Amino acid sequence: MRIFTSALVALGLVLGGAGTASATGYTPPPPPTSDVSASCRSLVVDLAGYPSWPGSPDLNAVTITVDGVESVDTFAGAYVADTPLEPEWVTHTWSVEVTGWAGIGSVGESGTTTACVPEYPGDVVTTSDPVDAVWACGDVETATSSTVTTTPWEFDAETGLWDIPGTPTEVEVSGSRVLDPEAEVFSCVGPQGPAGPTGPTGLTGPAGPAGPVGPAVYVAAAAATPVSASPVFAG
Repeated sequence: MRIFTSALVALGLVLGGAGTASATGYTPPPPPTSDVSASCRSLVVDLAGYPSWPGSPDLNAVTITVDGVESVDTFAGAYVADTPLEPEWVTHTWSVEVTGWAGIGSVGESGTTTACVPEYPGDVVTTSDPVDAVWACGDVETATSSTVTTTPWEFDAETGLWDIPGTPTEVEVSGSRVLDPEAEVFSCVGPQGPAGPTGPTGLTGPAGPAGPVGPAVYVAAAAATPVSASPVFAG
C-alpha cells in the first residue's frame, strides 16, 4: 500500500506541471504545449507534453469543430491533427477545445479563416477597328473613332474560378490617321456615276422677236451692148 501511494504521489508530481524541486531533487516536467494554426486550406492542432500513463490512452480529450461539425478524440502525451478546410475559397469557422487530465493543459481557441480567392485575371478589353470620318480630296489626315469594350469577370463560388463574364461597358475613343497619298488622296476621283433619270418634257415657249435687218446688198447693173448701124448709101 505504501509503494502504491508513493507511485501516485510521483504521478501527481509529473502531471502537475512545473514546480520547484522537491527535497529528493526531482524536477517536474514543463507544462503541456498547444499549437493551433488555421489557414485557408487546413486547421492544424499540435499538442505535446500532456499527461500520460501506461495503459491509459484516453487521459485527455480534444474536440475540433469546423463549420459546426464536431470531431472528438482522446489521447495521452501528444496529439497531432491536420484537418482540411474545403473549399479554400470560402471562409470557415473553427474551434479547438482541449481538456487535459485533471485540467492540466486545458485550452480553447476559435476563429474564422480568410478565404483564398485566386488572383483576379484582369478584365477582357477589345478594341474595334477604327472608322474614318468623312474626308475630301486634298486632305492629308482624317479623324477616326473606335469602340473599346471592357468585360469584367465574376467569381464562381462553385468552381473557385473567375469564369463568369460580367456586364461589358463600351467607350468611344477618338483618334486620327494620315491618309495614303497614293491610294487615297490622289485617287479620290471615282469613276463616272450612272446617268440620272430623264426629267419630264417641257412645254414649247413663245416665239422670239424678229432679228435685225441685215445690210443692203448692191448688185452692179450689166453694161448696155452697143448697136452698130450700117451706113446708108444714096443710090
